[in-house]
Formats: sequence, C-alpha cells, structure tokens
Amino acid sequence: MKKILAGFFGFVFLAVVSIGFLFVGWTTMSVACSRSAVGSAPNCSLADEHLLGLYALHDEAVGVTGIGKHSSTVQSRSSSAGMVRTRSVAVDSVVFYTPSGDIPLSLFGTGNVNSAEKEQTISLVQGFLDKPEQMTFSARIDFHNIFGYVGLIGMALAAWTLLTMLWRLLVPQKSAV
Repeated sequence: MKKILAGFFGFVFLAVVSIGFLFVGWTTMSVACSRSAVGSAPNCSLADEHLLGLYALHDEAVGVTGIGKHSSTVQSRSSSAGMVRTRSVAVDSVVFYTPSGDIPLSLFGTGNVNSAEKEQTISLVQGFLDKPEQMTFSARIDFHNIFGYVGLIGMALAAWTLLTMLWRLLVPQKSAV
C-alpha cells in the first residue's frame, strides 16, 4: 500500500509540474487584423492559447500604428552564504503600438526564448501594416521551447507512474516465498 501511495503522490507531483511547464512552453499566438477603410489604422484581435487551446487570453489592439519588440529589465535577487546579490535580466516581448499605448502580444510570451518566432511575428504584421490597401490579415504562430519539451517528458513520466500504480492495484502480485 505504501508503494501505491508513493506512486500516487509521484503522479500528482509530476502532473502538476509538467502542466506548468507545458503552459509556458507550448503557446499558440493568433493575430487577426482588419481595416475599416483602405489606408486606415487596423484593429487587431490577439489570442494567446495555452495547453492546446484549453486556456486562452484575448485582447484587442485598436488603431495599430506599428509593432515592435519591447525590452525591459527585471531585477533578480538571489542569496547564498549570507550575501544578497541583485542582477538585471533583460526580458523581451512583442508589442503592438496604438494611440492608447503599447499592447503586449502576450503576458506569458515575454522572456528570452523564442526569438525567431518573435521576429517572425513582427515581420508578418509589419508586412500587413506596410500595405495600406490590404484590408485583412491573420496569422497563427506556435511558440514551442525547452519548457514545453520538459513538460512533455514529465507528462510521459506521470502517465507511466499512473499506469504502474494501476497495474499494481489490479494485477495480483506474486508473493516472495
């Protein structure tokens, strides 16, 4: 029974940690823009999907005038051996420029991973903005990184743990004589 209980707690731990990694490591961003008239500033609908679309965030960027990368600095503190060290870490995110302020593509898409996907997003949207005669635009960009792959491995281990636990419960074990 102790092995079953240990297996259950192992499964829960692996599943929870893996879902967290999958949440930040496998994201799909959707951008859909439209103009009301040729040459007007477009309105863009932004969607940030996590966990294979089970969790989504939506935002609107009204009157988009441009797109770019916003870099900010975050303070990171660590302590060891009684010393506290503070260091600055640069964090990049894709933002839509509007008259009412900058709208980030995603609250969870910020970080120092997926640089190629961020550049691809900026290039695609800027291509639309540079063609005032184009009335609509839409794109889906997958942001997959190491966190997502670690989450997949963790989910596989969690499934194996669950199957092993069920096997021990359902199949009679031979007793050692």
